[in-house]
Amino acid sequence: MEIVGIWGADTCGCSFFEAVDETTRECRFIIRDEAIILVGLANLQRLTSTLPVSTWQSTYPVATDKLCPAHEALGRVLLRYNTVLAENRRKNICQSIVQNARPLVTAEQYGVAWRFLGDRSLEINATSMGLTTQQKNNVQAQADIQFGPGKVVLI
Repeated sequence: MEIVGIWGADTCGCSFFEAVDETTRECRFIIRDEAIILVGLANLQRLTSTLPVSTWQSTYPVATDKLCPAHEALGRVLLRYNTVLAENRRKNICQSIVQNARPLVTAEQYGVAWRFLGDRSLEINATSMGLTTQQKNNVQAQADIQFGPGKVVLI
């Protein structure tokens, strides 16, 4: 059995409908029409009202997905979902790489040290987290191997 939820990445303002398999916990992207078929319009409306304000910038009368300016050109399609998911994973994996290089870095420190640039490369302020030049170079090298050159930039 699948349950319907709304997922929003912390890397942008996009949000998506997802169907989650209750047994395997696997998620899949779905469009609003499929969400309505799975749970009904009334249940979909209630779904929105249970989300915290931090997830939604305003209250919608009917649950909907959201497009952020950086991804709106992609539309409400699987490509946008996969793009945002990949950016979110890149940010999270880089946090692990940074914390492996300098275990004293907290999630809160990392949380204010990253941002996505206009070209959607991930910029990480290594200096603000106290990384040495050698640690910064090691993190950059690992990020380049993991994601390709230019996808992550340490400053």
